[in-house]
Amino acid sequence: MRIVAMDTATAVCAVALLENGRPVVEYNPVLVRTHSQRLVPLLDEALAEAGWTRSSLDGVAVGAGPGSFTGVRIGMTTAKAMAFALDLPLAAVSTLEAIALSPILPAAGSASGGTPAVGPNIVPAVGDLVCPLLDARRGEVYTALYRITGPADLQEVAPAVSPVLDDWLKQLPREPLWFAGEGAVAQRGRPQEGAASWRIVAEPFLRGQAVALLGRRELKAGRRLDPVEALPHYVRRPQAEVLWEERRGPER
Repeated sequence: MRIVAMDTATAVCAVALLENGRPVVEYNPVLVRTHSQRLVPLLDEALAEAGWTRSSLDGVAVGAGPGSFTGVRIGMTTAKAMAFALDLPLAAVSTLEAIALSPILPAAGSASGGTPAVGPNIVPAVGDLVCPLLDARRGEVYTALYRITGPADLQEVAPAVSPVLDDWLKQLPREPLWFAGEGAVAQRGRPQEGAASWRIVAEPFLRGQAVALLGRRELKAGRRLDPVEALPHYVRRPQAEVLWEERRGPER
C-alpha cells in the first residue's frame, strides 16, 4: 500500500510517502505562514524523489488538527481534493497523536529499529507518557495524553482538549512524562509544581512519517472517510465564529 501523508496544522509543513509501512520520502520543513504556497510543491517533490506518480497511490492521510485554523484547512482541503480527484481512500488522524508519535520513530533515512530522531539517552521509552502541546492562544493549549505501548504505538490516555495550561498541568499524573511539540519549548523553565519528572522533547515537532503511519492504521482498519464530508478536528470553535455570534446577539 502506497500512502501519501500531509499535515499543515502547525508550523511544520509535513509531507511523507509510505509503502507497506516503510518510510520512503519525508519532508518536515518549519515554515512561517507559507503552507498554502509550499504544500503542493512539496508533495510533487516527494513523488518525484520516490519515482511515484499520483496514479500509483493507494491512499491519502492527513492531520486533521487541532492547530492553526487556517493551517488545518490547508492540509484538509488539499488531502480531500487529492483523494476525490484520484478516487483514493482518505484517512484523517489527530495532529496531537502525530506529535506524540514523532519522537519515538527512527530518524529519517535510518533502518528500522534505528535511533529515534531526538537522539540517544533522551528518548521516550515504552511505558512513558507523552503530552503534546500546541499554543491555542488566550492562555490555552491544545493537548492530549498518550502512553507509549510499543516502538511505534501509542494508547490514548486523555483525549484532545483545549484547557488553560495551568489547569491542565495540575491534572497530569504524578509520574514521569514527556512534553512534545512546539508548545513544549515554552515550558522548559517552568517549575514542576509537584509533578514527577517533566522532560521536554522539543524536536522533532511533527513528522510526516507519523501522520503516514497513523493514516495507514486507519485505512487498514477500514476507517475511511468520504473526501466530500471529512471535517477538521478543531477541538474548539474558531474565535472569529465566537465573536461573530457575540456581536450578533441571541436569536429572536
